Amino acid sequence: MEKLKLREKVGFGIGAVGKDMVYMLTASYVILLSGSFGTILCICGTDSHDCQSVRCGQ
Repeated sequence: MEKLKLREKVGFGIGAVGKDMVYMLTASYVILLSGSFGTILCICGTDSHDCQSVRCGQ
């Protein structure tokens, strides 16, 4: 295998940062649109008992 040049390493690093920024902005937008953080927790896989308590504000 050929070693990566510094220029290529920097390019991959910048690309990874850009990808992570887009993911963060998209995830934040979805949370804002949901109107309730509890809804997002339920979508992400918590069990139904936790979802009900979060929705009720308990």
